[in-house]
Amino acid sequence: MIWQVGALLLVSFPLRGGGQAAQIRYSIPEELAPGSFVGDVARDLGLDAARVTSRQLQILPGSAQRHFRAEVQSGVLVVEERIDRERLCGSSPRCLLYLEILLANPLTSHRVEVEVLDVNDNAPAFLTSLTRLEIAESAAPGARFPLEPAEDLDFGANSVSTYRLSPPGCFTLSVKNRKDGSKHPELVLEKALDREQQEQHRLVLTALDGGLPAKSGTAEIVVSVIDANDNPPVFDQPVYKVTLLENAPEGTMVIKLNATDQDEGTNGEIAYSFSSHTRQKIRRLFSLQERSGEVRVLGNVDYEEGTVYEIDVRAKDKGSPSMDAHCSVLVEITDVNDNAPSVRFTSLSATVPEDAPMGTAVALLSVSDGDSRENGEVQLQLPADIPFQILPSFRNHYSWVTSGPLDREEVSEYKVVITATDSGSPPLSSQSSLLINISDLNDNPPRFSQPAYQAEVPENNALGVPICFVSAFDPDQGRNSQLSYSIVDSTVQGVPVSSYVYVSPENGTIYSSSSFDHEQIKQIVVQIQARDRGSPPLSTNVTVSIFILDRNDNAPLIIYPVARKGFLAQIPQSVPVGYMVTKVTAVDADSGHNAWLSYSLLPQSTDPSLFRVAPYTGEIRTTRGFQETDLAAQKIVVLVKDNGDPALSCTVTIMVSLEDKASEENSKSRDFLTSPKDKPDRTLYLIIALVAVSMVSLVTFIVFSAKCLRKRDGHSCCCLSNSPSRDIFKHSSPNQGLDRESVSQYNVTISASDLGSPPLSRHTILSITLADINDNTPQFERTSYEVIVKENNPVGEILVTVSATDPDLDQNSRLSYSVLSSPGKGPAADPSAYISINPTSGQVLAKLPFDYEQTTYFQFQVEASDGGSPALSSRTVVHVFVTDQNDNAPGIQFPLTGKDSVVQFRIPRSTRPQALITKIIAVDLDSGRNAWLAYHLMQATDPSLFGVALRSGEIRTTRALQEQDAATQELFLVVKDSGEPPMSTSVTVLVLLEENAPEAFLGLKAQAAESESVPRLTLYLIISLVIISVLSLAALVGLGVRCVRGDARGAVGCCVKAATLRVPPNPLLGHVQYQPSLGDATIDMQVTATAPPARGHRSCFSSVSDISEFMFMKPSVSLGNSSGNSPPDRSFSTEVSSLNVPMQCPQLPPPCDLQRIWPGRCVTKAPDVL
Repeated sequence: MIWQVGALLLVSFPLRGGGQAAQIRYSIPEELAPGSFVGDVARDLGLDAARVTSRQLQILPGSAQRHFRAEVQSGVLVVEERIDRERLCGSSPRCLLYLEILLANPLTSHRVEVEVLDVNDNAPAFLTSLTRLEIAESAAPGARFPLEPAEDLDFGANSVSTYRLSPPGCFTLSVKNRKDGSKHPELVLEKALDREQQEQHRLVLTALDGGLPAKSGTAEIVVSVIDANDNPPVFDQPVYKVTLLENAPEGTMVIKLNATDQDEGTNGEIAYSFSSHTRQKIRRLFSLQERSGEVRVLGNVDYEEGTVYEIDVRAKDKGSPSMDAHCSVLVEITDVNDNAPSVRFTSLSATVPEDAPMGTAVALLSVSDGDSRENGEVQLQLPADIPFQILPSFRNHYSWVTSGPLDREEVSEYKVVITATDSGSPPLSSQSSLLINISDLNDNPPRFSQPAYQAEVPENNALGVPICFVSAFDPDQGRNSQLSYSIVDSTVQGVPVSSYVYVSPENGTIYSSSSFDHEQIKQIVVQIQARDRGSPPLSTNVTVSIFILDRNDNAPLIIYPVARKGFLAQIPQSVPVGYMVTKVTAVDADSGHNAWLSYSLLPQSTDPSLFRVAPYTGEIRTTRGFQETDLAAQKIVVLVKDNGDPALSCTVTIMVSLEDKASEENSKSRDFLTSPKDKPDRTLYLIIALVAVSMVSLVTFIVFSAKCLRKRDGHSCCCLSNSPSRDIFKHSSPNQGLDRESVSQYNVTISASDLGSPPLSRHTILSITLADINDNTPQFERTSYEVIVKENNPVGEILVTVSATDPDLDQNSRLSYSVLSSPGKGPAADPSAYISINPTSGQVLAKLPFDYEQTTYFQFQVEASDGGSPALSSRTVVHVFVTDQNDNAPGIQFPLTGKDSVVQFRIPRSTRPQALITKIIAVDLDSGRNAWLAYHLMQATDPSLFGVALRSGEIRTTRALQEQDAATQELFLVVKDSGEPPMSTSVTVLVLLEENAPEAFLGLKAQAAESESVPRLTLYLIISLVIISVLSLAALVGLGVRCVRGDARGAVGCCVKAATLRVPPNPLLGHVQYQPSLGDATIDMQVTATAPPARGHRSCFSSVSDISEFMFMKPSVSLGNSSGNSPPDRSFSTEVSSLNVPMQCPQLPPPCDLQRIWPGRCVTKAPDVL
């Protein structure tokens, strides 16, 4: 027999881990020899022949692994051992074996289904080769006797197909097809039996299968004809159906059978037993009580092994011959969620690089549950805070992939617990864990321990001396964290920086490579680079500032007088004491204390008592007057010495010649600093004037308003005079319009009664339901909304939620929200660029972060429109206030600085204490506390010489300058705001101390020179004073004019003389007025609204109601008061009011709407009613 092996590629799912997950199905016959070809897996998966070996094709361990083998070199799947379908799958309709194929490089998993087809290798067989039956000769033709069926281990067409009975005679064969597909033979009595003719019948039953060629099995049947009772047992029903839960405990009663026999005695006693053809599997699961007929559970009933069991039961009496009856019990097993799901991983540990993109495959897993249907449906759950997710590949197979970024420096490994839960009731679950290691990637540059480094080294240093140490670290691992240090190429004064210093690549120690000279270079700025050994390598730079400290290695140098062979000074002999002969000026190339110079007179001078030298200025002055005995030529030897350790010095010789006439120098000292002239405080005066004008205007406005209102309250609006009256019948009727939102339904009771004796009346009830119209505009909960939002807010932040309501119904009350622009610039002019609104919920969201420095406030309108036709809408205003955050550092406005933030000032050494050197002016774009600035002097050459005002930034001297003070004073100032956290900026001020510096320098000009222009605050105060004065005057004039007009109108009044009023003509009867007599019948009508109660109603007959279709009669005035003896008869009318009908009140504007009658009382105007 030739078998064709088929392969079918079913489905594929994309996986990020590389490749695709596929499912392949093959079909093979059973009983193939080992090594037989099953399928070419490599070809069906689309693998090149050259790549088969590198993909390392292998079969994962499983239940079907031992039956097959995968050829690694060719990718062919072959049979490993002989496969017996009957042993593997039993009587299952399909026999499927599942394999999982794993490929490497990249990691993918594929599923292979191998269907084992049945071959006709088993012949039908009967459990017993001889069957004996006892049949009474009284059995009627057509009686059926079940026979034992044959069993064939093959399936489908190869199983038992038909039965044959031989030889023909009194019996025929009938085959019964069952629901499970099995065929059961029955022996049918065709002719009546006669024991006297034939006591025994021998038959042969042959079972044939459907294979080609067909195989068969036989069994012998011996039928003994006996005499027995005439009534066989009878069951209640031929087939019993019962439902049983799986895992029912042993002894559970399934059903109690009941068969009856009409015979008596032993012929009526019934014994129950399984039919002879009941399978052994059923006998192991169930037991049958012989006497009671109870079927009970004997073994473990598992839904997964069998869902339906059909039990054939025989009821046999004890007569002679015995008679029996048969029935079937159909037991349907109900599934119980008794199997927890299980998870199986392809690998128990996985490693993923930290730069793996989203969707990278980490591991493969499969789930299984022994239950079926919803009890076997499994859901997988992962913890919510991990960057992984599970994606389905094919049935019950999943791929574990990444769902977010990974960072080994934050989390180096994940021990993830996966929970598998089925859908049973109650649900069962199990947990499995997987360890995922994150491999390192060189994604972190080195980080120095400090943002910048500073070091000091004295000049004239030795070569190779360590200067400082820099340190960096790298959070990566292995080679990615191994660092090396180097110097970034740069130049210092045109010389490569490597000529000055070098750095150890291993430990970051910086050494000197030359001897430094403070007088040539004072600072060396070096960029040190830390570089890791990753691929590609990452690096970080840090700035190292090396300050060269001064040493006293330079002697003072005389710059004046210029000494060649000696300096000759000529002075008159008559100079007074203290006359300045000359001044010695020297400089020292060193800095600081090493440059502080002192001057002294050496004994080598001609007459040391005649002259003295100022120790710090070098001025040479006379100590007494010259005498005749003094030599005309005097030699002065001056020693100039610095303050170093050891001190260095130089000398200068000055020759002084005394003459009778010589030019005299003016040695008057000059004051360098002058105090600024005080300016008048105009600001205080303007504030006082502004407050005074505002208060006077307010008091005057209040007085005039009170007086005007008092006059208007004294006037009357309308008056009524005596005139012919008109009788008006009053009854209950609405006096205002209908409003469904207030009252949606009215139940009105109308009562009509005559004036007969006795009076007759009738009542009727009218129900009025009001239909809704779109007559209510949406109403916002608030007329305006105020929102406070911090600047730099996140995009998508909810600013405010506006809400409106509409009392209408249905479509008329469905609201939608939209944003409208408002007058102004920026967000107000185009709010849609900055905000958005949810049209349904009214949530206002920020589309952009706000900047307080650009926009501190804006407003926009929100419109709520209903769904009516036409649509009504209303608006509300949303005020958005942006609050400041400290996101701007202070900026130096004055003095102007260069790129290095250094500014220079020159001042004379004669500057007095508390003199203003300059003023640092800084501004901060923030506001409030974030813009409060403080000025701090952080470093100074001599901190005791200068001081900085904390709030104003003024730099002043704290003491008088001395000769030993350094000529160059360096001040390092920091301007810091009061934000949280604070931000700051710095400026360096170099103050140069000179002897002959000009008195007018920038620092003093800033304070001494009074500005010609008007200060900005003063200008604003003047403008405010003028505006308030003009507005107050205009308001007072307008109020006065209004009061004068009110007085004139009040004097005129609104009354009309009675003589000018006439009775209006009746439009129906002309000028004829009906005057009823006492005999006329008059009907009183009352209309009462029963819902809602407690509302004022009134109505009256109009001028055209003399005749109506009801012919209401109106009594004349004489009925009530013609004789003046008695009041009107109350039985005649419920309520009668006498109003001055001809009198018409004009419609007056407020406050005349009060309808007050003067003199007397106020009445409301009678409206027209039907």
